[in-house]
Amino acid sequence: MKKSVFILCALLAFLVFGCPGTSDAIKDAVNQSSLKVGETSLVFTEAGGSQLVAVSGDADWFAVSDQSWCSVSPNSGSGNAAITVVVQQNNAVVQRSAKITVSAADNSLSREIVITQAAGQSTGPVTDSYGNSIDASPVTLDFQTGGGSKTIQITANVTWQIVSDQSWCSVSVGSGSGNATVNVSAAANSGDADRIAILTVSNTEYELNQYVTVTQQGSGIVSVAVTGVTLSQTTASLTTSAMMTLTATVLPANASNKTVTWSSSNPSVATVDNGVVTAVGVGTATIIVTTQNGSKTAACSVTVTGVALTGVTLNKTTLSLLKAGATETLIANVLPATATNKTVTWSSSNASVATVNAGGTVTATGVGTATITATTQEGSKTATCSVTVAGVAQVRFYNSFSNTYQTDRTMRVRNSSGTEVYAQWSIVNGGTSAYYEVPAGVYTILDVYWSYTTGSGWDTYTSYTFVAGNKYTWRRVINGSSVSNTVVIDGTF
Repeated sequence: MKKSVFILCALLAFLVFGCPGTSDAIKDAVNQSSLKVGETSLVFTEAGGSQLVAVSGDADWFAVSDQSWCSVSPNSGSGNAAITVVVQQNNAVVQRSAKITVSAADNSLSREIVITQAAGQSTGPVTDSYGNSIDASPVTLDFQTGGGSKTIQITANVTWQIVSDQSWCSVSVGSGSGNATVNVSAAANSGDADRIAILTVSNTEYELNQYVTVTQQGSGIVSVAVTGVTLSQTTASLTTSAMMTLTATVLPANASNKTVTWSSSNPSVATVDNGVVTAVGVGTATIIVTTQNGSKTAACSVTVTGVALTGVTLNKTTLSLLKAGATETLIANVLPATATNKTVTWSSSNASVATVNAGGTVTATGVGTATITATTQEGSKTATCSVTVAGVAQVRFYNSFSNTYQTDRTMRVRNSSGTEVYAQWSIVNGGTSAYYEVPAGVYTILDVYWSYTTGSGWDTYTSYTFVAGNKYTWRRVINGSSVSNTVVIDGTF
């Protein structure tokens, strides 16, 4: 007999201390705390009340309820104890339920107690012994998931207040006297479970209380949490300007929210837009996908090769355009010429003066100055061109000798630098409505040059400023051997 006992003890010692795997299992079974509850379900009448539940075991524990109308006391303890479950009166005309969870302090064990309470009963008008009365009809309102608005009719011979116990359910008026119609609104229910609100119509002076139960359906869809995300590739090699598409797979496959966002650790090397990766510069970048639910991430390391870009220049650093509609094309030169990625984008600092398209063509849109900028996709290198749009004034020539507005002449002026700029002018229209378009600025006006006569004897006129957008008449008056020139603003043509 002693020999049998010795063998049994030796076997047990081997299993606990000497057998890999088996010893851990036995240790867990031996060391695990125990926790039990005497009842797993409780039923209450509409009036509510309290009931005792025994908790037994050797663990420290805590207890919580998921509904405010159901409470538990004490809510924590150690080892064996009795807890009291208290349920308030149910004023709703529908059955309701709650769940109490008793858990070990180290969260190794948990037990649940399901609470069910019977529906309240509709009592009709509430009247005291003095004839004071309040009634609400109907006493139940049902809303679909999307919410909406419905009405209740209050019949009373006293003042009253009406309040909702839930923020998603609201009323159009909070108080009144006598009979009234009250709008009841329910917001959309984004949750998967049905929900209940209680409207209390009351008069505190006479202790009158009537209740309206508002129920709203949930979506009925059980939310499945995201546990992870993977990418179709974890590494990739690209040359500059090349593109590739990464595909994100959210786990599990039936996750409710599969929304993800994309980002790059180094946008100067590689950018990403909805999974489409574009290589823009030599170097390395990490493309990261992040789930909206749970913030789970996955990454792909991207290496971009090629001839690195060092800079960019423009064929012009300044540009003068005459008027709105005038155009000129700028040329961007990427450095070095052998750079793999030569993509540039164009922008204007002042689109009301000049715009620029994707090909570098600048179009004047108004008088003023603007800066046109070319920016490389790789490295964001820039080059600029300052654009000035002078604008034009309209000038016509009147000859008193012939009493005509002449168009067979070439108007010659010197600008503020002393340079003749008549070649920049052009005749617009014809006959008496003919005029010249003159770049805005300050000029010294000279005599009119007769197109069929060699020039001689120019009469000098003092400086005059032509303002863009204005119209002017240049009057040449001949009186005998004397000639005079005047310039006046004239909006008649």
